[in-house]
Parts: sequence; C-alpha cells; structure tokens
Amino acid sequence: DLPALPAHLEEKLYDYQMRRHELALHLDTYTRGCLKLGTSICKILWERDVRQLWDWNEELGERVPSTRVFYEGPRMHTRSLRDVYFDPTVEHIQDQECIIDRSVISRYEWKRGVRQGFYADVKGVEEEDVEMPFGDSGETFRRENQVEILEAWCKFDLDEDGIDEDVVITIASRQAVVGAEPHPFWHGLKPFVVLK
Repeated sequence: DLPALPAHLEEKLYDYQMRRHELALHLDTYTRGCLKLGTSICKILWERDVRQLWDWNEELGERVPSTRVFYEGPRMHTRSLRDVYFDPTVEHIQDQECIIDRSVISRYEWKRGVRQGFYADVKGVEEEDVEMPFGDSGETFRRENQVEILEAWCKFDLDEDGIDEDVVITIASRQAVVGAEPHPFWHGLKPFVVLK
C-alpha cells in the first residue's frame, strides 16, 4: 500500500491536475453532453511532454543540449458524439468491435504530423473542404483546407498470421490509410469512457 498523503498535499495535487488537464472545462462539456443528449464520451490518451533544453556543462565550459520530460501521464479529451462512431446497442464501450474517432485538423497540423511520423506520407491525401456539424440543427458548414482523420480502434490481422489483434488504423480524408499499428496501450482497453 502507498502511504497516505497529508490532506494539504492531496489538495495541491488535485489543483495541479485540474489546471494541467483543464479538467473543469472537460468535465463541464462532458456533463452537459450527458444531460443534453443522454450520453457523453471522452477519450483518455497518454501524453508525454519532452522538451529540448540547454544545460551548462562545467567540464566543457559551455552549454550543451539536454532532454527533459516535463510531463508524462493521462490526458482527457472530451469528444462530440457526432465524431465518435460506435454501436449504441452494445452495453459497454470496451465490448465494441470497432470505435471510430473522427477529427479534423488543419493543413499545418497534417504536415507536422507527417514530419513527426504520426502519419505516413501517402500521395493523394490532399486538404479538402470538410463538412462540419453546426450546432444541433443538423445543418453543416464547410471548413476549407482541412484534413479529416478517422482513427479506428478495432481488431485486424496486421502481421498476416491469421489472428486478429487489437489495432489502431488511421485514415486521412477517407482516401488512404496513413497509419496501422498495434494497440499502443499495455492494458489493451480502448481509450474511451462513456457517461450515460
């Protein structure tokens, strides 16, 4: 068992997490979605904030680059029900055969993701005008020069051994698969939480 923290330290840790993850904003959106639509969903991913800094090296008598981890831990992202596709008849979110998470990113974010290796540089994926929902009216508006990203959390035989594994498949602009990798989390759970 871990030793209990004094109450004042627990309060400071709680305040830090609330600020770090903007939890007040996410929980407000999450709760309102549940009250308004009867269901709300969020995605919890692992975030690692690594930064390049310069430290003074006494032996060399000069500044040298060093890498520091500023934060590593869970990060909550509130998702719109219009952007997460799953079978509503399945009772538990982890029992879903497939969950598709839709997001729209800018041309800059797309190119940065390709440079950083998050997406494969597939020819034919072009920025396009993407239709976005407008409020609850069912109407849509167009966002120019955007790339639609569909991220499917499902089972698929990536290594062609005849056994379906838990995977994440990323599709850009409904044109090309730009990522296909094994499930990134050791626990094997889909990173979604539903509030009903």
